[in-house]
Amino acid sequence: MNADFLPIFTRSAEAVGCSVDTAETMDVARTKVIQILQSYSAKVVWMWTTPLLKSMNLEEELLDSGITFVSGKAGEIHLWEQGEVGITEVDYGIAETGTMVLGGGAGRPRSASLLPSIHLGLLPVSRILPSLKSFFHLNHSAFKSNTFFFITGPSRTADIEQTLTLGVHGPRRVHILLLAFS
Repeated sequence: MNADFLPIFTRSAEAVGCSVDTAETMDVARTKVIQILQSYSAKVVWMWTTPLLKSMNLEEELLDSGITFVSGKAGEIHLWEQGEVGITEVDYGIAETGTMVLGGGAGRPRSASLLPSIHLGLLPVSRILPSLKSFFHLNHSAFKSNTFFFITGPSRTADIEQTLTLGVHGPRRVHILLLAFS
C-alpha cells in the first residue's frame, strides 16, 4: 500500500469514467464532500456509518448545507428512494484498473453504492494497492466482513445493437475523493 500508486489509480479511474479529487486534510475533505454534493444539486444522500465517515463529522456540515442524509435504518425507508448520492468508505483501491473495493456489513449497506444515481467513494491513499492480485494476497481474516464488492466506474450496459447506456444497474456517475492524510 503506497502513495506511489496514486497517479496510476487516478489515471485508471478517470479512464473508466470516474471523477477524481484529492483532499490533503480532514477539513479540506469535509469541504470537498459538500462541494461535490452541491455540484450535483444533491438534497438527500445515503451515507455509511463507518468509523472514517463518523470521524469526518459530515452530518452537521450536510445539515448546514440543507442536505438530508440517511444511513439505511428502517425508519428512513421513505427517504431511500429520494437519495441522489451514496457516500461510502472505500476499503481498497486497485491502481491498475481504478477499481474501488468495498466490504459489506453493519452500517455499510451495499444499496448506498448501487441505488442512488451518483456514488461518492472516500478512499484513503494509504489503501491503494497496485493490482487485484495484491488485494487477494492480503490477510482477510482481520476484516469484519467476508463479502467484498468491486466497483469500476459507472454502471454500463448495452443492448443487442451495442448501444451503451449508463446507470441501468447502478450509479450513472462515480466520484472518488482520495484522502491524502492519515
